[in-house]
Amino acid sequence: MKQIHDLACLAVIEEMHLIEITEEWKQPNSKNHHLIYILEGRVNIKSTLFNGILKNGDMFVQPTGTESYSVTPITEPISAYYIRFSSASVSRLNDNWNIEDAPPPVSGKIRVQPIPFIRQRFNHLHRLWKNSLGFTNPLHIAWLELWEAIRAGEVVEEPNIKKELQNIIHHMDLHYNDDFQVEDMARHSGVTPTIFFKLFKESTSLSPLQYITRNRIEKARQLLVAGDASIREVANAVGYPDVYYFSRIFKKVVGIPPNRYRQLLQRKIAVLNPPLYDNLLALGVPRDMLIPFWNRDDQKEVYRDHDTSGMEFQWLSREKPELIFGIDNAKPMYDQLAKIAPTHLLTYKPFTWREHLRELATILQVEEIAEYWLSYYEQKVAAVRERIHRQLGDQTVLVALVHDEKIRVCGANRRKIGRFLYGDLQLNAPIGTDRFAFSDIENLTELNEFNADHILLLGDDPIEKETPVQISGQVHHARLCPWLHYSAVGHERSIEEALFYFSSE
Repeated sequence: MKQIHDLACLAVIEEMHLIEITEEWKQPNSKNHHLIYILEGRVNIKSTLFNGILKNGDMFVQPTGTESYSVTPITEPISAYYIRFSSASVSRLNDNWNIEDAPPPVSGKIRVQPIPFIRQRFNHLHRLWKNSLGFTNPLHIAWLELWEAIRAGEVVEEPNIKKELQNIIHHMDLHYNDDFQVEDMARHSGVTPTIFFKLFKESTSLSPLQYITRNRIEKARQLLVAGDASIREVANAVGYPDVYYFSRIFKKVVGIPPNRYRQLLQRKIAVLNPPLYDNLLALGVPRDMLIPFWNRDDQKEVYRDHDTSGMEFQWLSREKPELIFGIDNAKPMYDQLAKIAPTHLLTYKPFTWREHLRELATILQVEEIAEYWLSYYEQKVAAVRERIHRQLGDQTVLVALVHDEKIRVCGANRRKIGRFLYGDLQLNAPIGTDRFAFSDIENLTELNEFNADHILLLGDDPIEKETPVQISGQVHHARLCPWLHYSAVGHERSIEEALFYFSSE
């Protein structure tokens, strides 16, 4: 913990602003001290004093003479107080006054609570500074009161077991073929094995052994279809020196033996619909075996970068797919497609992405893989649901799309977002949203009528709108991807995004 030094007798505020950070903000070396106090959002700070994330309630102080630093927004909007100031200590020897430059009361990162009270002190100081022409007694008193409040509200950060746990999980992800012992991991985290096991399962929905096994099997799935390595070589690569034991574990987890997995999923498949493309990725079909066959301009931004020649049948014929998948809107092209390869057109609505995934798996004769994937999805969403509920409690969440100059509120019956947030994650929808799938509004201030505690604004373009201060509730900004991707992969990525926006753990 950083200790706050004795307050300097004098301080001169050279500059103080309430700012919004929308892009990377770099500050060069300065003859003054710099202070940033985050009111809303999250930023990444890069400096010699601190490298990491600041969120609301965090303060960063860069003393004079230190190297430059940068601030990069992670979420939007970012609201913060910025102060550039100098400080001096004053002493008297005999009849002479001695004034010397002094360091700021604290340097680096510090967390301060309670946020409303500290913000009130900053607001008061800001008003006085804007109305003053220089050093005044009221301004100096407000400065001292701010630092006394900071001194009283400094949060002592105990060893963060959850942060250590995430570091261990990240290490396990990178070194999946190593041996791990729960006792060693618990000792590293500073807790007992029993507590470590409980926290690990709460975070991942799996025991440490199950998590290690899943990581190894996921990597094995990739290796089996990515090249011509033997089963034995794949087993060794993922930490199983006994190939027979590996085959038994693989079949137990995935549902089919590794040699059959390779045989069934190493087929070239043309795909006419992006959600089906993502579902095939979830089943384990390698990306380089999938042939996108769609017009770029008709798709969402994330799918426009795929290597495709549009709807040119001669090009598709030269690619020689072994199967073709699409949805029922491609029926007018069925005869042309069927001449190239066996073609399967799935009925898109009203069926769910889970049903699409299972239907694709049935056609590919890998039904076990779909159940394996869905089983882990349900475990993962349950773990994330629990973590978010601990944070939000009974608070409500509303989603609005800001896209193509339209503002559309998503109701609880919305096919993707509504069923995911209020079904899978079981978040609380604002009163009235259960009556519609979506509702268009004229301006963002109409969102206040829903009295939501949290509002998720989705849009890929910069949102030209009223300032977030005019919207009640906590506003979170996110891109359309993956929230509008109605597929297995889209839902898996949405879980991670939901955890980021609605849980501070």
